[in-house]
Amino acid sequence: MCIDMKITWNPQNENEEIAFFRVTDDSNGLIIDFDYFPNSQNLWDGIQMHNFEFILLDSPYYNAESNIYEIEIDKKRERFGYVIPINALVSCEGYFTGHIKNYAFVSYWYLLSQIDKFQNNKNSLTDYFHENLVVCVLNKETLNRHIKDYSPDLYLLSFYEKGYYRYGQKPTKLVKGYNYETLITTSNKIHIERGLSKCLENEFIKNLFCNYLPYEEVALARFIMSYQAIEHYMSEICHAEIEQIIFDYIDKKIYKNDYFDKVSKLGGERKQISLIFERIDKSHKSITEFKRECTLLYETINYSPDKEGIANLFYSFRNLLVHNYRILLDNEIQVSKTIQCFELLIVHICNNFTCS
Repeated sequence: MCIDMKITWNPQNENEEIAFFRVTDDSNGLIIDFDYFPNSQNLWDGIQMHNFEFILLDSPYYNAESNIYEIEIDKKRERFGYVIPINALVSCEGYFTGHIKNYAFVSYWYLLSQIDKFQNNKNSLTDYFHENLVVCVLNKETLNRHIKDYSPDLYLLSFYEKGYYRYGQKPTKLVKGYNYETLITTSNKIHIERGLSKCLENEFIKNLFCNYLPYEEVALARFIMSYQAIEHYMSEICHAEIEQIIFDYIDKKIYKNDYFDKVSKLGGERKQISLIFERIDKSHKSITEFKRECTLLYETINYSPDKEGIANLFYSFRNLLVHNYRILLDNEIQVSKTIQCFELLIVHICNNFTCS
């Protein structure tokens, strides 16, 4: 927001029919009132934006007025905050009662503070932000009590698994055949967890999940894009494994024939994928869901993978789409569901994979 502008709060009282935020810019003679419909009676004393953390998210599916969810972090059984769609903030339907009205209040205030240029004829948040916007607002006091070294990037892929992407100027896309209803399985809570890896420090991986995949609406294209993350990790793991083989050979822990044998085996994509799966949590729900949808697809087309195990199932699905997609053309919806699970499994890999 321009430094010459200021935001003031005008609560509902005997002189005001409705509460509103007023934006003023004396240098340009600008005065804009933003009507505030949510309940703002008896807010917390001294409530200020700096007592909260904000993450701007985009959801192509969970953006309706009623899609307000409590946030739990890292399995701490405590409320850290909420995700609140912009459509709820501008609604006059009264979705905010009790403590949640405080989170709505600071979220609205925060969004106003993020507007670079106000216009006289635009006095609703939806004039400045698209309708996919969802505000994640977290209580700093609760964060500081439980979470050390908090950073929103550590949780972006966990949000991604729930159907929330990083907010951008254009809205993200729904994908035909994707089942969004199953991404949030509880009625009023979202559990997010810190990633074990620092994958978003890698510019390619960050761009993949923040700037490319969320805006692609064709399932097959998302399959191709998401698999690039696996290609990246296969290169990383090959480098680490070859280094170890060389060290072992130099230290005379292995002989020449063992050296050549180990290096040659690393050249196969199946082997590289198996090494990736050795380094992740195989109890994660993304693995269970991928197995289920992939098995359903294989039963439908009467196809059997040549080897068992999740790494081999993953590799066989990749091969099927790359080399034999023509046999899947009559099963578009099931293919899309399986690609969705494939993509979310890759998100899990990125969030948890470490080379060591």
